[in-house]
Amino acid sequence: MSTLSLHDHLLQGPDQLNTLLAILCRFKEESVTFMTDFKSMFHQFMVSEEHRDLLKFSWWKARNPKNEVVE
Repeated sequence: MSTLSLHDHLLQGPDQLNTLLAILCRFKEESVTFMTDFKSMFHQFMVSEEHRDLLKFSWWKARNPKNEVVE
């Protein structure tokens, strides 16, 4: 008597996770790359007043991706 599980009957789909190699290779595709951790970013650095106009955050209006992007 063999034991069957639901997992034995599920179909295997494509791998949806990015490999580390693919992520690292994409960093070289564009001339500018950035990444951030918004939660711990605030209060971690000082931006001089002359450069503050370069630091902007974009978000969807009312946090809904169907709305326009606002600064």
